[in-house]
Amino acid sequence: MKYYPAIDIYNGQGVRLLKGDFNKVKVYGDPLTLIDKFIENGATDLHVVDLNGAKQMGDNQNLILELLKKKINIQIGGGIRNLSIAESYLKNGAKTIVLGTAAIKDFEMVKTLNQKYPNQIAIALDARKGELSVEGWLEQVNLSMDVLLTQLMAIGLKRIIYTDILRDGMLSGPNFKMYEKLVKRKGLEVVASGGISSSEDVKQLEQIGVFGMIVGKALYENHIKLVGGILC
Repeated sequence: MKYYPAIDIYNGQGVRLLKGDFNKVKVYGDPLTLIDKFIENGATDLHVVDLNGAKQMGDNQNLILELLKKKINIQIGGGIRNLSIAESYLKNGAKTIVLGTAAIKDFEMVKTLNQKYPNQIAIALDARKGELSVEGWLEQVNLSMDVLLTQLMAIGLKRIIYTDILRDGMLSGPNFKMYEKLVKRKGLEVVASGGISSSEDVKQLEQIGVFGMIVGKALYENHIKLVGGILC
């Protein structure tokens, strides 16, 4: 089981959004300070999102390169829409890069990266009321999740991060039914994200059999603790 504390970066600060709404931002501090705290508590993996990059309103690449110097496995997403950004992160120590918009709008790039960096690419499936969203969750797309999953698995991709946008940052519990459905796909590594708010949520996701889980606001506001690198 992979446990990923989350650091979402907006204008150089570690933040959380409510339901992906950029007008509802809560700041939790300097990302470099936050990552040190997670490492002190035993974290071995970390999930980082560049919200400026996702929204295509600047980026936090220099700060992220500083985070990549830390002794922790980092998966990074947000605004990775060309090969140069992806390879810059991978060559500077990123364990995994997360592609969202590119998976739908530039499938050839996804195939190229997966061939060159096998087992280092994850796909973000972000959905609002069951419909996939891209461009920093601002744009809905007319594409079935099942169709996209079939396409991804056909080229050898296996790790996906599913986020129910309406639950993200709400501490309302994750979409358990969707995770139960997704884990039934043989060969798919499912990472849960969005709404995880208690130790009971963590236990239920473990029982469902997800590959990993990402927790942000619940950690920052002490609804869930990170002890020895394990969420509880």
